[in-house]
Amino acid sequence: MSPQAIIRRSLHRRSFRTAGFTLIELMFVVIILTVLTSVAVVNFHGHKRRAQIQEAVSFLGAIRIRQESYFATYSQYVDTGKAYNDFYPTNVWPSGCKQDPAEWDIGCPTDQAAYPGWCALGVNPVDQGGTYFQYISIGWAPGDTVPGCSSGGTCLITEPNRPWWIAVAQGDQHCTSEEKFSTAIMSSQLRTVIVLDAAEGDTSTDWGTIGQEQDFGGAL
Repeated sequence: MSPQAIIRRSLHRRSFRTAGFTLIELMFVVIILTVLTSVAVVNFHGHKRRAQIQEAVSFLGAIRIRQESYFATYSQYVDTGKAYNDFYPTNVWPSGCKQDPAEWDIGCPTDQAAYPGWCALGVNPVDQGGTYFQYISIGWAPGDTVPGCSSGGTCLITEPNRPWWIAVAQGDQHCTSEEKFSTAIMSSQLRTVIVLDAAEGDTSTDWGTIGQEQDFGGAL
């Protein structure tokens, strides 16, 4: 074989080796892309959950304004439900947890008899395109049972002998069959909103536990 042929063959082999990836290199590329995609998905869902929690916090703030306005006129607060867990909407994932916001179907004064509390407050999250959360607000009225506070528990009403109200937002942001809710709680006697996430380990202080321990049902 001539020297020129040897050189051409050598260059051809070198070009072939550098033109593509080995199987191991391709496997590393696939792994890296998979990790990056997973991180992007996690960040995306985390961003969505934070935006949805902000919806809940904002709506609880709107409830605060309307509760105080109602109290200034009628000297008592408003109940939107008949039990501490009587949320509206009744189900924020109506079609298999499809992640679309639920419609707020209360229309006042048409639904005044069915939803007197919500109509009295005159507030809803529809302006935000629907809701990812269920809501309830419980308010003091003359003759109500004083809510309790379990030892070491979360005290939403620190001065129960004063007129008070609480408002709760609850949503299954993680879309699990175990109903691990994200919960935001505001009251007339708390300076900040309490945000709980059962999927992150806050199961001992979810709304079901707090509502039962403090007997908010006694005010309904």
